[in-house]
Amino acid sequence: MPKNHKLNYCLIKFLSSHNFLNSEFKTIFDGFTSEYPEFCGYHGYQRTYNIIRSLAKINLITIIRRKNQSYEYSSNYTTSELNAYLLNKGIKFDFQIEFEKKLNILKVTMEKTQLEIQFFDQYIKEFPLLRDTLIVFKKNSEQQLKKLESEISVLNKISAHI
Repeated sequence: MPKNHKLNYCLIKFLSSHNFLNSEFKTIFDGFTSEYPEFCGYHGYQRTYNIIRSLAKINLITIIRRKNQSYEYSSNYTTSELNAYLLNKGIKFDFQIEFEKKLNILKVTMEKTQLEIQFFDQYIKEFPLLRDTLIVFKKNSEQQLKKLESEISVLNKISAHI
């Protein structure tokens, strides 16, 4: 992921979980870099400042000029508005990659769970004395399989709409 895309993504993720009221930019930047230290430094500061200013231009952040020539920043956004901002900036691609990674992991886990169920069926026949115990394990695996199928379904629906 290009560095600017990653910075946009990480900053929006940070802002989604924080609200600010009459805060100086330095306070916002310090909080951001405490969670994402890879963006410390001059270039990270400038890029973050530019993103905050672009959010202010579309009224997602309010800027108030103080008497001493500095500015205060206040949150004026919802998480969905921040996500829409990312999508409009062309960072949709990053979400797709994340969803594809999750889907691949889930599909592999689902295949393993399906194999487990098949092996439980096999061992129930081979070891009738362990039938009750094996049936409990099999039911747990079947429940896990349903959860995996549901999560895959949800990710597919989300992917189709971003």
